[in-house]
Amino acid sequence: MAGRPRALLTLATDAEEVASGLHVFRGRLVGHANRITAAIGRLFDISSLLRQLDRAQTDRDYAPSFHRIREDVDLPIPSLERTLRDVFDMFARSRTRSCDVVWEDLQHQMGHEEGIELPERLGLYYAFLRAQLEILGGGLPLSALLNFRNQIHALQDAQEAGNSRSRRPAMVESVAHIISLYPRFIGHSKSSTDDIPAPQFEMAITCEPFNGDQLWMRLYWRPPDGRARILIMAKDRYGEDLHYCMPVVNLKAIRDRSSIQLCRARRDGTYILWARLNFVIYERMVLFYSTFVAMKHQDQRQVPHGNLLDYLELSGEGGEHEVFGGEIKDGELRHALRLFKDRSSGVVRLEASALRGPMKDVPLWTAFITRYVGDPDWVCNERGGLVSLAAVRPPPYILHAGYQPPRRGTDEYLLHFTASEDARQFVESWTGLCRQPSPYR
Repeated sequence: MAGRPRALLTLATDAEEVASGLHVFRGRLVGHANRITAAIGRLFDISSLLRQLDRAQTDRDYAPSFHRIREDVDLPIPSLERTLRDVFDMFARSRTRSCDVVWEDLQHQMGHEEGIELPERLGLYYAFLRAQLEILGGGLPLSALLNFRNQIHALQDAQEAGNSRSRRPAMVESVAHIISLYPRFIGHSKSSTDDIPAPQFEMAITCEPFNGDQLWMRLYWRPPDGRARILIMAKDRYGEDLHYCMPVVNLKAIRDRSSIQLCRARRDGTYILWARLNFVIYERMVLFYSTFVAMKHQDQRQVPHGNLLDYLELSGEGGEHEVFGGEIKDGELRHALRLFKDRSSGVVRLEASALRGPMKDVPLWTAFITRYVGDPDWVCNERGGLVSLAAVRPPPYILHAGYQPPRRGTDEYLLHFTASEDARQFVESWTGLCRQPSPYR
């Protein structure tokens, strides 16, 4: 405890200094003004949260409960320190290079090499720290920190990778920030078909703003029966809040280039557009789509019509191409394993889904492995249909609570194919993928 107060207060001061420096940068980078403004706001928010946590350690009401979050308070400090140091380094480089160049270099490092750009990672720090304060106040269960811990660990791994040129996913649980257990609504609200989620619904994920800051999305679920709803929040031309809510089972997700269209189905088999979500980063689209489909099929209400079923909707013209498909096993469970490469972004990923039963083709986990393309030795065909993956970082994104893919050690994941021929073809498919031009070109 001795070092923590100083660390928190020092970080708070550093965050404010970075915000002040970015304020000067913003005037020189008109084309990036919106994102820099967002980063400045988040930095001041983070500074405020750090100071609140510092005070909570000695507060009469909160200090006795501080043991609940003691380890989590320390967790993001190294990553946040490194992020702030990188921005300070950018300021130093601006003395000899143009502001445009040093800003774009920083965004390349953070976005393409470390997987999450400055405004988004500041949003992650902010959401993690805020959740800790809410736990301290009794407003959130401790389990709300699990996803944040995974995201912070993955970000730290990427930062430690240093000069790696790999492109990493944007952590969309990255996208998924648990802000508060129940939403608080103000202003005017509209609801299509169903009311805004009632208090018994818990927030599953909330996405960063779409279309600038004009639209927000949240997914809710109700633990007893798995009921899931999606909430879209927007503003009208007068600045009033609009809320549109729909059961997830009543919508179909359809990819249209860099967007996901959420549609209602007509009886004649055609669709009515309900909402369109535009994604800048492909990995975020994948994770939203996969989470949407997984929650949809865990809802005990069930999908009311076959036209609303989702099947490989990220494929199609300009979309994902299936490089390999085979069957793997985990004990008595049988899963379909697919290796995808997206034609538009070059992103390569693995996906395991249920092979049979009512959850057939519903994603269980997905792993982004673009960074390993070019290394044929990353996969190893052992014996009896067993293929090992040397490392998967960040680890696979789990879409069904409680499930973990088989692995050996910390980072080595195992694929147990039901047929040795499938194992051989998977390795050949990976080797062929490695011979193709780099996805970063």
